[in-house]
Amino acid sequence: MPYGYRLAACGERLEPEPREQALVAQARRLRRKGLSLRAVARELVAKGFRTRTGRPFAAVQVQRMLA
Repeated sequence: MPYGYRLAACGERLEPEPREQALVAQARRLRRKGLSLRAVARELVAKGFRTRTGRPFAAVQVQRMLA
């Protein structure tokens, strides 16, 4: 399931997950500022953001999230 979305109650479509959408927006802002994927991951972790499993973000996860 793409980061920033969850399965709707009907079980047939995706709907935005507000908390994750805020994180994706933050990551996009950081990339527009010219930060590398690794730097974006570091910034997200520094701001207290974690993956769905509670782990720190890695560059590859940021890349997938923004794709």
